[in-house]
Amino acid sequence: MNMYKASNSYVSVANELTRHSKTKIVLDGVTYDGSKYIKTYPKFSHENETMIGGFPIKSCSFEFWVKDEYVDFVNKEFTVYRGLVINESIEWIPQGIFKSTEEDIKTSDTGLYLSITGYDRTKDTASILYEDTEIYPCQSLTYIRNVLQKYGYELENEDFPHSDVISKRPNYIEKTYLREVISRFAEMRGCIAIFSRTGKVEIKRPTETGLKYYLYQYKKLTKELMFGPIDMVVLGRKNINNDITYPSTNVLPNPQFEWRIEDNPFLDLVREESVESVFNDIKGVSVIPFSATNMLDNFLLDLNDVVEIQKKDGAWFKATILSIKTENRIRCEIKSSTQNKTISKYALAGSVKNELDEFRLDVDHQNKKIEGVISQTNEQNEKISKVTQTVDDLTSKISNIADITTSGESNFGFVNLENINQSEPIQIKIHPVGEDISYLYPSDDLYPSDTLFSKNRVLRFTNTVTEEFYDYELPEDLLYYDENTYDEFLLNYDSQTCYINKKLRHTSVNGINELLEQSQIIELEYPKISLSDGNYKIELLGYQNGYIYCQLMAANIYTTQFATRVEMNSKISQTAEEINNTVSKKVGDDEIISKINQTAEGIKILANKLGLTANDVLNIIAGNEINLTSQNISINSTNFKVDKDGNVVANNGTFNGKINSKSGEIAGWSVTENGLTNGTVFLNKDGSSTIYTVADLIIMRGYIMDTPGFSFSKAMIEHYDLNGDGVVNAQDYAMLQKLIGISMG
Repeated sequence: MNMYKASNSYVSVANELTRHSKTKIVLDGVTYDGSKYIKTYPKFSHENETMIGGFPIKSCSFEFWVKDEYVDFVNKEFTVYRGLVINESIEWIPQGIFKSTEEDIKTSDTGLYLSITGYDRTKDTASILYEDTEIYPCQSLTYIRNVLQKYGYELENEDFPHSDVISKRPNYIEKTYLREVISRFAEMRGCIAIFSRTGKVEIKRPTETGLKYYLYQYKKLTKELMFGPIDMVVLGRKNINNDITYPSTNVLPNPQFEWRIEDNPFLDLVREESVESVFNDIKGVSVIPFSATNMLDNFLLDLNDVVEIQKKDGAWFKATILSIKTENRIRCEIKSSTQNKTISKYALAGSVKNELDEFRLDVDHQNKKIEGVISQTNEQNEKISKVTQTVDDLTSKISNIADITTSGESNFGFVNLENINQSEPIQIKIHPVGEDISYLYPSDDLYPSDTLFSKNRVLRFTNTVTEEFYDYELPEDLLYYDENTYDEFLLNYDSQTCYINKKLRHTSVNGINELLEQSQIIELEYPKISLSDGNYKIELLGYQNGYIYCQLMAANIYTTQFATRVEMNSKISQTAEEINNTVSKKVGDDEIISKINQTAEGIKILANKLGLTANDVLNIIAGNEINLTSQNISINSTNFKVDKDGNVVANNGTFNGKINSKSGEIAGWSVTENGLTNGTVFLNKDGSSTIYTVADLIIMRGYIMDTPGFSFSKAMIEHYDLNGDGVVNAQDYAMLQKLIGISMG
């Protein structure tokens, strides 16, 4: 954003020591001329302490005659103008839009004039409680424009650094005011914020004005050593030693001028991925602390304007203005304060590099959550230990994540990736370099050869092992404006999103690409791009200078099925009501989990396999009952075993207690409802015993011989000669066994 635009004649007259200045005020559409209404010339004050960040309030004070008519300034906006008489006409320069409350207006003792102090719109933003209703992620320019419009303000400029960066949700504290939001937004872009002379918000970097101030145009000049240029950025948190630095201290072990940003809500939760972008916006910025008093006021200067000032030795230096104060009708003081030089504890700091060992403590104001993280990262794997605490919950988590993807990028329209697993693309990014990526229709007599492709929008995946290929046609043209401005195609498997970030339109009138007033996100149907195992060439057909980035899944011990990474986690979650322990392993869609849930009422254990091992003693004590449920339960110790079939083996053990059983067998004795028996002897449960003869058993059981008409005498029975051959032998025992069903031994 340039200095306020005045005519060349105005700039020329403003440099003269003798000139004729004028003042006027416009309130409610009425102009109040300075010669009649303004008792004293307005004095302005606008000051910012730091060279980066801040949203300072500009003030204006003057005395206003009310002897002829009373003018009501209370809670009304008014514009103050200063001007110079040029060729018998006045060129007016607005100084800003101001407003006064009742407390800012004093009536003189005589009642003839008012002493008025007004403040620009910045003061109002300090009392507006900000409510975050934006949809994230969103473009930075869209975000700040929407925020201002929601509260009735406009954005003066759109040329601040990285206005096209996609922003995630900021980490605001519970009560955040609009002024803080705008100030912090400017800070992360290496700017300051001010309200312009016409009442719009300007996100402003140091701006060259081309103005020069000679020795005769000021009275006194002091100058200190320059702060900068900035060669390192540190993103930190107050009172917590877990800074993120860029460049890393390995690259730049002894930075001369670091710039420290603390607790910025836009950066707080994304410091690692944002620090390089912030550094690129801030690197090289410098400021010379100085003060020039009784300087000729041309009514054109604003904060962050850069002017040249001549020193007494005749040399010149460039001065960035961070403070402007009116001294009298045509004189002012301009200066820049000394910047605080910070020295961070680099031994405790992290940095952005391929291998990152990190410790951080995230304070999430939005969700009232504190999260501590320790991680170790290399190119393929990431190990994380995390503790999360909210008002109601305390969670500890340790995870091991293996990245099993491979990627490549190029500005030459193709990349080669080897050892790819059967999968879909993980990420794709495409944008033009130097020319549009669009259809070019050939003439009637122009035909492509086997090795010459016509211009088109086809992305081809060629498996160089199987010679198979898959073509995906980009649904929209990608237009080119310059090296920083172009349309971009993006695909992301994890979020299942496919879209084009559209910044340009093509005009058929003059055949050129023009910038859209606001970039657009064109959402596309997510494509199914199925790739087989092999090595791949991914190319934009017909384009040798298009940018392409492609990330595919590499063949890996983890990738027996499609997965972009393998996760192994352990987690402890604690609330006032319960404690949960979880250990899981996930490859793709398959997950194995074991859990322990503990409440005041009980403990639950969930696992595919559960083992209890004690080297000395294992005691399981239950006040009520123990339930073990399984198709197969085995107990195995040195002297006592229970196998899955129910067999029990005990060595040299002593049983104490009571056994209730109605069936079964113990050492050859049968168990019945009434006692134990071996066939001829019954031990009754009342303690008595009964001995039966063979005849008693036979009669009691009521058996008879199968031979018709056969009968037997009591004598036969008593002597066991059951077959009547006169001899008691094995045949008699066998027949007896058949009759009574009891083995005789």
